[in-house]
Amino acid sequence: GEGAGRELDELLWRTPLFHIRNSAGQAGEEDVALASDLALALRGLADRRGGKLVSQPHEVLETAPSPPSGASDRLHHLQRDLATLVGMIGRRQPRQLKRGGISKSSLKEVAAFLLADSDPGYPEFLMLFAESAGLVKPDGRVWTAAERAGSKLEDEGRVRKALLTFWYGTDRWNEWTSDRSGSAGPRKRAEELREIRRAVVQGLMHCEVGRWIAYPQFYQLLVRTSEAFRAFTEYPGGKGALSSGGTTADELLRRMLRGALAWTGVVQIGNPDAYNTPLHQDSNGIFRLTDPGHTLAMGKRPEIPRRTSPEARYTIQPNLEVLSPPDLPYTHYIELHKLADLQGIDV
Repeated sequence: GEGAGRELDELLWRTPLFHIRNSAGQAGEEDVALASDLALALRGLADRRGGKLVSQPHEVLETAPSPPSGASDRLHHLQRDLATLVGMIGRRQPRQLKRGGISKSSLKEVAAFLLADSDPGYPEFLMLFAESAGLVKPDGRVWTAAERAGSKLEDEGRVRKALLTFWYGTDRWNEWTSDRSGSAGPRKRAEELREIRRAVVQGLMHCEVGRWIAYPQFYQLLVRTSEAFRAFTEYPGGKGALSSGGTTADELLRRMLRGALAWTGVVQIGNPDAYNTPLHQDSNGIFRLTDPGHTLAMGKRPEIPRRTSPEARYTIQPNLEVLSPPDLPYTHYIELHKLADLQGIDV
């Protein structure tokens, strides 16, 4: 239209990138061409890239980082931790809060026996999921363990898929704030947060299974491939101020990788302490996509071998202490919690 023609005319006059070839054609029909030096430079760039002028987004991940000095190797503890949480709720029957969930003091008591992560947000996330999935149920003003909670936990692939689905859609877990389960987050931006979560998982599909990926490279990949993530890097506050004073895209992504995606087993974290370091301080945080995580990112249920055995038995000692093997079925493990106080987990 007329506006586009006017803009092109201004572009031709004001920049050295284009020129109009001299031709005998009628006015307004001249060919527009790249300036000769720019055309030569682009042709050389394309030749060096094997004929490709535009790079693919996943190419930013090609540089392999150094192996981690330490990595989280407790991905297989998720089911046991959920069973511990459900069992201790069945034993203690903590009071139900007004908005659901249980008090932080009760969560601290549970956290002392969880094996997968020492992050204080970990038991909060498990409690929110257990409530949503029906592993615990309200009885009046208190929480109790659901009757079939143990049998539901036996299918680890199903539980992990349910965990990721829960994280996709919930607005009760809020990475905008450092207190991720707090109620002060900007709930009106819940859909924006869900969109960024989906973009992060889609970005993981560019990662090779089992290969260590540098966190800064993955950040750049998301900037290139996700409009939602790129928009948040440019306008982190959106139309209104964030609670907690301005969460950056870097903080948001680190909380997602180090939190829900690691707890669900989608990724394994390397150099965990590096995820406390902002991107501009040369963070050496790395991660790798797990095989079950790749299946989960595709929206499918991974096949994970059962970790418990129907043949496992617990032992009651003469002093009435009970020794429970690590492969005891979750139904029996939760039932033991109702009968006795958990003293320690050393296997």
